[in-house]
Amino acid sequence: MPRVQAVEVPGGSLVAQAFSKIDFADAYQVSVPDADLESFARKFLTVRIGWIEALFKLRNRLVSIFGLKTSLEAPPLPPQKVTFEPGTNVAIFRVFQKNSQEILLGEDDKHLDFRFSLLLQGEGANAQAVISTVVHFNNWLGRAYFIPVAPFHKLIVRAILSRAAKA
Repeated sequence: MPRVQAVEVPGGSLVAQAFSKIDFADAYQVSVPDADLESFARKFLTVRIGWIEALFKLRNRLVSIFGLKTSLEAPPLPPQKVTFEPGTNVAIFRVFQKNSQEILLGEDDKHLDFRFSLLLQGEGANAQAVISTVVHFNNWLGRAYFIPVAPFHKLIVRAILSRAAKA
């Protein structure tokens, strides 16, 4: 399996500038030799892992009680159908910004807003993909919600990043 390591959110990145106040941030990096940004982003966003899908189904049931957004059950998204134009949706995420090195996605809800980015650094054999997440809590419910979510978030991001790098 490709080695995924925790890193700092890259300074100057779109995701680092997403909110004036960031309440949570993390980033993970993996080597992706000869990858290009959009191809890797398609792999990352279309990875299907059974235990993660089961966790999202459980999450959707639980948060619907509080009136929070739930992700709709959707068939697997064919990678070739994924585009990254700002203002469009990719699966359950909205594309906020895009440049030649980074794609910024996320969602806003009444309890919290989040953004994550797929950033490609370096070229050729030295290419590295960095997945960064930032969260802004809108109220106490956002803080309470994120306490049990944070450990799962870290496991999920690392698992998807590893699987996408291997693909």
